[in-house]
Amino acid sequence: MVHRFLGVAFVLFTSSAALGQVYEWTDAKGVRHFSSTKHGDSYKPADLPNIMRESVAASGVLLQSCIRHGGINCSSGPDADGSVICYDGYRDAPARYRFSCSSAKLSAATVTLPGADGVITVAVRNESGVLAQKPQVTFQSGEKKEAAKGPTEIGPMEMAEYKFFGHTSAIPMESISLSCLNCG
Repeated sequence: MVHRFLGVAFVLFTSSAALGQVYEWTDAKGVRHFSSTKHGDSYKPADLPNIMRESVAASGVLLQSCIRHGGINCSSGPDADGSVICYDGYRDAPARYRFSCSSAKLSAATVTLPGADGVITVAVRNESGVLAQKPQVTFQSGEKKEAAKGPTEIGPMEMAEYKFFGHTSAIPMESISLSCLNCG
């Protein structure tokens, strides 16, 4: 009930304040009422704050990411304001170190067809500025799950190759799973 009253009072304040004076009065139960018209001597001008409208203009300054600065250098730690530092030393990027440098993000860039030797190669990209620890590339077909052979880490913004052996047909990209110890 009180919340409904406050909502109605807010609408009255904002619309009536723009039109003119707002009056208030208190009934026998001690409840305050507001009106845009004065209905008697008990109605007094309400002491309300002025409602103003401001125009806010954008500064015109565009924030730069680390894309043109060699990427995010998570190994340098956070800047004094908690933002990232780029590889070339640029310090005004808006990205937050805490979010950008806490987990790795892997993606499969390419999957080759099996060669004459039965080897399928998956190129895996680390899209983050964080070292990917113990990456795993797996292929699942029905009940069979197979792990690819490859490096035990992928550096920040680097790629690595993982190989499946003994295949005579292609592996669909959607049946390949990527994970790592610190992947987000």
